[in-house]
Amino acid sequence: MKILLTQPLIDSKHIAAPFRLPPKTNTFPYGLAMLAAVARQTNHKVCVFEPYFNQTTPEEYISYLKEEQFDVVGCTVYTLTFPLAKKLFEYTRQVLPNAFTVAGGAHPTSLPKQTLQEIPQVDCVVTREGELAFIDLLERIKTGDSFHSVKGIAYRRPTDGEIVVNPPREFIADLDELPLPAYDLFPMDEYITTPNIVRRYPTVATQVTRGCPFHCAFCEYNLALGKKYRHRSPEKIIEELVYLKERYKTRGIVFRDSTFTVDIPFLRSLCEQMIKNKLNLVWMCYSRTDVIAKYGTELLPLMRKAGCWQIGYGCESGNQKSLDLIHKEITVENNVDAVQATIKEGIMCSTTWILALPGETQDDAYNTVKLALRLASHIAKFFLPIPYPNTELEKLCRQDGGLRENAPYEDYELYTPTYPVYVNPRIGRENMRQMLKNAYYQFYTNPKVLYRNLLQLKDWDMVKKYWRTWRLLF
Repeated sequence: MKILLTQPLIDSKHIAAPFRLPPKTNTFPYGLAMLAAVARQTNHKVCVFEPYFNQTTPEEYISYLKEEQFDVVGCTVYTLTFPLAKKLFEYTRQVLPNAFTVAGGAHPTSLPKQTLQEIPQVDCVVTREGELAFIDLLERIKTGDSFHSVKGIAYRRPTDGEIVVNPPREFIADLDELPLPAYDLFPMDEYITTPNIVRRYPTVATQVTRGCPFHCAFCEYNLALGKKYRHRSPEKIIEELVYLKERYKTRGIVFRDSTFTVDIPFLRSLCEQMIKNKLNLVWMCYSRTDVIAKYGTELLPLMRKAGCWQIGYGCESGNQKSLDLIHKEITVENNVDAVQATIKEGIMCSTTWILALPGETQDDAYNTVKLALRLASHIAKFFLPIPYPNTELEKLCRQDGGLRENAPYEDYELYTPTYPVYVNPRIGRENMRQMLKNAYYQFYTNPKVLYRNLLQLKDWDMVKKYWRTWRLLF
């Protein structure tokens, strides 16, 4: 069959608002590349479409569908992009009335039945890990067999249109069984990764682990990829990194894994193999502060030697009561120790913070900003609480009395929410929005932050990085 894998017709505000992204600034969609690889492995013809990358208009998308005449069209759907995905499926059904349409991603995983109800043009939803369910689904579409035994999907029963939610599929135990992502189907030479996660260009985003054993209230990761931490073997990872370096002249890697440092023996082995193979790739990853606070003395020097130039930490709050409320399972002291140890080791540091969490007062929120200013990581991102559907944070916000029930999906905006889905009743909407704006202003005018970033201007690659950052902001 002829298959199209795509994302919604996205504009920049859905990726990095309020920053101004130049054309072709986007992160490589690793998930789509994996689906493309497994579909192609089972002898289907696969095309991928990058709407944002190409600044595609609805008219251009419609023309593309008319020309290509796909049998199956699949689209990744997030909560914020849901209205755009709905439009895309409407265009698809208009042009290809007989094509089979599939939605996947975090939002359909959280709300499979509701997704099918709200987008009548979607025939099927794939939940959680998509690769094996997608292969199974394609085989049934091809043969015309029933979907009743396909685990990990929700679909409309052809006989009566009734929505059926099948049992979930078991998570993939051995990630080494998966093929190499279908890099060759994507314009790899043209991607421009956002400068906050780049040390050298070109940089490619990849993912080598799945699952997270922690229980952060705001996160959809566990729901989508499970609680059991799984990883590819270091040998397979090295093989992929060598391929990227030789085929696409890649000089940097972003490990987009939720928590890269959960399995210490795995991390140690991977770093040692990077050093042994002399990859000369610089990379960044994301970690928990409690792991680095405990094991940083051993891990940080090894990670730096292996090429790690930046670590991102979800510090979230400067208030222990808030960290406990959102089940972060770290302490304020962990945040302080990890950031300070990372900077001391000569590794750049990125932190994220959530202001006005349920139960917080305005003073509590300012306390978080004060801690961010004191730690002065190279990069900081501040957010208001975003209670994604079916997360624990949604329940907490509802209990606190500030959740806007049935808020439009457009309001699940990450960076500059005009109408926050949750409004802390002790602070108020306008105060929350102003607090968010002030946090960014105070942080990026902090002399300590400016000085630490100026110290990074050591070579032409870093000059280019900071120039791109300047262009995003002004």
